[in-house]
Amino acid sequence: MELLFESEEMVWDYELEDYITFETYVNLNRLFSIMARAKIYFHPMIGEHFGMSVVEAMASGLIPVVPNVGGQTEFVPVKYHFSTIEEAAEKISSAFYKSDLERIQISNSVNRFSVSNYINEFQQIIGKLSP
Repeated sequence: MELLFESEEMVWDYELEDYITFETYVNLNRLFSIMARAKIYFHPMIGEHFGMSVVEAMASGLIPVVPNVGGQTEFVPVKYHFSTIEEAAEKISSAFYKSDLERIQISNSVNRFSVSNYINEFQQIIGKLSP
């Protein structure tokens, strides 16, 4: 909980309490409700290997703002990577004004991670290895 406390303190320091709330351990229906109203997904975890939650947020049409280190950098557009908390704040601010078209493009960009694509690519690899 220490990290959450520091994050909450930062929200107060920057007078963002009207814009940011923290909810932990929410049930799936509550998560869907939050994502339906949200515009941006801020993922502060540095060095994560893949970032399934980032892909899920993108599939929901949320603009991802992620660290410039980790697996998510391979599929999140570079313009949404940050290296400092100040840079993250700037990217989050500008992401509020992104068009619906850009949100749809971001959502569609993660289709490559679908189960059907995985199966098709796996079958192609096996096909190439078969005699």
